[in-house]
Amino acid sequence: MGFKSRRNQYIKYETSKLVSEISSGHAEIAALWGPSAARYVKASTTPLVMTMIPDNNVRADGQKVDFHFSTSMGVRKNDPTLLAQLNKVIEDNRNEITELLEEEGIPLVAEPDAP
Repeated sequence: MGFKSRRNQYIKYETSKLVSEISSGHAEIAALWGPSAARYVKASTTPLVMTMIPDNNVRADGQKVDFHFSTSMGVRKNDPTLLAQLNKVIEDNRNEITELLEEEGIPLVAEPDAP
């Protein structure tokens, strides 16, 4: 499908193209970021299944390789009022936000326990 080694030039493939390759049968599998792939998987006329890559992977030297990442937003350091407002909106609407993400097929993972 035109993929190159990491040692060569970086090539970006559109998520929609990769999902299309799967749904058309031209590819068997694609590793994609769940939030960006969900809309295309959901819209596919071919039934597709998204499966999360386990987050228990380690390199040969034993170092963990993360596959699950939080999504966040940032505000200017000098704007604590905006940060507090956004955090309140998120907290007040947590159930609706979760429902919307689930309706869109976006995979959700539990928040890790704080260290």
